[in-house]
Parts: sequence; structure tokens; C-alpha cells
Amino acid sequence: MDDDAAHRRGNAEEVLRAHEEARLLQEHRDEQSKLAEARQKLRGAERTAAQCRRLSRVRALGGTGAAAALLGGLGWEEEAYALALGVGAYQEFGSNEEDLALARFTQRVEDLRNKQRRRQQQLDQPAEQTGHHQQAQA
Repeated sequence: MDDDAAHRRGNAEEVLRAHEEARLLQEHRDEQSKLAEARQKLRGAERTAAQCRRLSRVRALGGTGAAAALLGGLGWEEEAYALALGVGAYQEFGSNEEDLALARFTQRVEDLRNKQRRRQQQLDQPAEQTGHHQQAQA
């Protein structure tokens, strides 16, 4: 009978150890899950911080006379928001590549300005030709 009691006690201890191991394993999984969630939140916060830095740099750019002239025209606001949010043409740049993103922004805004200038010249051109044509008839 003592052997039987010892055997049952051994089984009970084994069961308790198994339950304790399962509990510790679950705690470990919970901690890993919390850690992964915290890392994800940190990455989101880092992206938000980078977006804020980009937006403040764009706003600072827009505050100067030369920069305001550079930003003149249609579409630059969309470019500025895309730059600040890190989407579209700027999604490949990380927070440590802000200078590269700003260089792309400057190039894209300059391209927009050139397109707008060409459109304006095309609109002005027929009016000038019509004016010259009317003067020649008079």
C-alpha cells in the first residue's frame, strides 16, 4: 500500500509539474505577444514622428519666399501630404532617409511647376497669336 500511495503521490507531483510548466509556457507566450504588440506600437510611433518631422520641414520650406515660389502651382499640397505621411512616391524612404525624401519632393514639385509653366505658355500662346493676327488685318 505504501508503494501504491507513493506511486499516486509521484503521479500527482508529475501532474502538478506539468500544469506548472503549461502555466509558465502560457505566461511566456502572453509576454511574447505583449512584446510584439509593443514593438508594433513603437514602429507606428516612429513612423508618426518621422511624418511630423517631414511635415514640419515642408511647412518650414513653405514659409520662405523662395520656397513659397517653388511650391506654387497645383499638386504640391498633395505632394507635401504624401511626403509627410510617407506614402506614394515617398513610401520607400525610412525615417533615417528624410533628406532623400525631401530631395524627391523638391524634384517632383519642380516637375509640377514646369508642367504648370508649359500649360500656361500654351494657354497664352493662342491669345498672342490671335492678337498678332488681328493687328496684321488692321
